[in-house]
Amino acid sequence: MWNSPLALMSRGRWSVGHGVLSVIRRWHHRDHLSIREIARRTGLSRNTIRKYLPSDTIEPQFRVPERPSKLDPYAEQLSLWLKREQGRRRKQKQTIKQLHADLVILGYEGSYGRVAAFARPRHEDYRRQQHLGGRGTFVPLSCAPGVAFTYAPGRSDRHGETKLDGFEGFL
Repeated sequence: MWNSPLALMSRGRWSVGHGVLSVIRRWHHRDHLSIREIARRTGLSRNTIRKYLPSDTIEPQFRVPERPSKLDPYAEQLSLWLKREQGRRRKQKQTIKQLHADLVILGYEGSYGRVAAFARPRHEDYRRQQHLGGRGTFVPLSCAPGVAFTYAPGRSDRHGETKLDGFEGFL
């Protein structure tokens, strides 16, 4: 309807930040809309719009205060368990849910989500170290001109038969 990105609205209300400031400044400076009209379109107060109109004002940043977590007393133990799990084979690894259950036995009263959030960056670091990006195998497709090449990795289907996938070519 207006020249506004609807993605900036949250449940019908605008929240300051996330690009709303640039929309407010564009409407005021380029489209020459009044502060009252911008306030009507966004649902923000006129004082809020006046506060953020100067060009030297940057977007507001909200700091999350440092507070202790229920997981803090168990963080060292959980780190040790996660390191141990990294060395195991895939079928022998415990899931985060199982590690959470083990922490509950030790007296942890927090949520599973907190344990999963603790483990997530460590798992990503491990994948980066092991180069397990999920992109598959890199096969360089360069060889001298006039040379034939074959790429045929084998795989087993569920019945144990080996199937060959691949391609042949001539450069």
